[in-house]
Amino acid sequence: MPETIPSSVAWRSQPPSVQAIHARLAQVMPLIVTPLRPDAPFTAGGGDSIDFVELLCTIDANYGVRLTVDELAPLQTVGELLLLVDRRATKRPAAPAP
Repeated sequence: MPETIPSSVAWRSQPPSVQAIHARLAQVMPLIVTPLRPDAPFTAGGGDSIDFVELLCTIDANYGVRLTVDELAPLQTVGELLLLVDRRATKRPAAPAP
């Protein structure tokens, strides 16, 4: 049986800007976002359609990215979603104080 890489380790292979988006979303929606790996579908975190809408609202509020159904339809994984957000972000939240 292949070894399962923890979510926190799997995100390290992503660009730092995508890691920052994941970390921010995990603060806002920890039960849904934290366990997700970049190669997992959103539903792998136990999220339903309401959770997905909340995630999209959080993305819009924090990154200024409004996504249409046509833009979301081809996305297969959480990593693809966050890469799209990273490319289209018009703003970024301030980093939390240490």
